[in-house]
Amino acid sequence: MNIRYYKIFVLLIALFLSGCASFPPITPKGLWDATEVGEIRGKLMVEWYSPDKFIYRPDPNDPLRFIRKKEGIVIDTITPGNMLTDGGSIPRVLWFQRGYSPWTYGPAYIIHDWLFELKHCNFPGSEKYNHLVAAEIMAEVMKTQIISEKGKVDYYFKHMNLINNWTQIYNAVRVGSGGLWKKGQCEAFTPKNMQEQPANKQ
Repeated sequence: MNIRYYKIFVLLIALFLSGCASFPPITPKGLWDATEVGEIRGKLMVEWYSPDKFIYRPDPNDPLRFIRKKEGIVIDTITPGNMLTDGGSIPRVLWFQRGYSPWTYGPAYIIHDWLFELKHCNFPGSEKYNHLVAAEIMAEVMKTQIISEKGKVDYYFKHMNLINNWTQIYNAVRVGSGGLWKKGQCEAFTPKNMQEQPANKQ
């Protein structure tokens, strides 16, 4: 993600952690109840490219994909393509806190990055999304991962701190990503630059 996105993320997380945000965030319980659960399928594999940058390449036989559902009915399937990613754009100062690693919610961050690539590269289907929908989808993937790993819908009531972090990440992305959605650069890999090897990058 763009360095400006990092700065926005630092500011917003700081505001949420201090409880001083000047805009109305969605509460953890409200977000948990409103967020749908879908299905995460496929493999997620990344290749080192440069410091804090990785290449996501979909597995040819079982690519990562997220199946969105509304009240149990499939409404969309998102399958990321080749692109550069840094995982979650989480500042290092927050990595020590549980839930704030750039790869804690790896599938969600890859899906979210890909939605931005659709927009920035003007790929077909990009018109279906905006930065708010992208944040909503990210939250859906995160909740799906949480429930899948723990196997209990009542996870919310047993792990409030982690859910609070999840909510803060969502609120920060929802509020802070609008500028990047409009002005970000295409970082998807084309057939030409897919041939470039990380070791040869200057």
